[in-house]
Formats: sequence, C-alpha cells, structure tokens
Amino acid sequence: MTLPRPIFGISVNAMRRRSRGALERLLAIAPMLELARGRNADRKYVLRLTDGALVSSMVQLAEHIAQQQGISARTAQRWYSHFRDAGYTRLAHTRADRGKARYFVKHAAIAEFVRQKYLAEKIPARGIYLALRRELQDQAPCETTVRHFLKSLAMPARKRRARGQN
Repeated sequence: MTLPRPIFGISVNAMRRRSRGALERLLAIAPMLELARGRNADRKYVLRLTDGALVSSMVQLAEHIAQQQGISARTAQRWYSHFRDAGYTRLAHTRADRGKARYFVKHAAIAEFVRQKYLAEKIPARGIYLALRRELQDQAPCETTVRHFLKSLAMPARKRRARGQN
C-alpha cells in the first residue's frame, strides 16, 4: 500500500480535514506557486500553461487564473499571499461573522427598531427599508442587508408556527 503523496508539502489527510473551498483555492493558485518556485531557481523562469500560453509575471498569471476561475485577479493574488504567509490553514479560514448583518451588530437601536416593525407591526421588508432611508438617509443600510437581517429573524418564528406554538 502506498501512502498518498503530499501536495505542496501538505498531507492529503490534512487537506481532507479542511474545507473543500480551501483545496479548490490551493489548486487554483498552484500555477502561482510553481512560478514562484521556478523564479527562485532562475530569474528568467517562464511557465507554460495548459492552454499553451507563456507567463513570466505573477500579475499575468493572476489575471489568467482569475479568468479561469471566475474571480478577480486581486482575489487570486490574495489567495496566493495568504498561502505564502500562513500556509494551507489560512486558505481554509472563513469569516467569523459570516451570515451576520454587521450593520445591525454595530447599530443595536436600529436593529431593535427593525425587529419591532417586522415582528410586532408586520411591516414588510421594503416598507422597513424605506422608513430607514427616510429617517437615516445616507446612513441607512442597503435593502439587501435589511432583507438578510429580517430573514435571520424570521426563521425561529417559522419553526414555532410549524410546531403549532405560534
């Protein structure tokens, strides 16, 4: 029995324990890692891509990866930088506040206002958004932020209704 070979110095088992997204990001930036490794050995290193294109700079390569992956070139550069600075675990890192409306975390009084309007007064999301725009003008959150916040409030209420607890 042969053990799986490490990829970029990371064991396959360690990769499996991390998120799939991190592995996809690692595979996306693999040509950047190869270019960097080749440049360390030879300053005039040129990388031939699978489509036959020749690339000699990280900027060109980031643009190529961006086009292939459907991301921005800056995102590809950021992934490469994260991997170079902190390794594979940094690619697996996700936001701690993902799925939370940061606007409403910072503005608790506005969050309570929105809760009251939605849960007690049964005003729809659009109406609440328009009221916030009227009152707060440029400081109001965007309509999508309001909708996401209300959706997070509505889930427990839906579960209670489904159980017949009202």
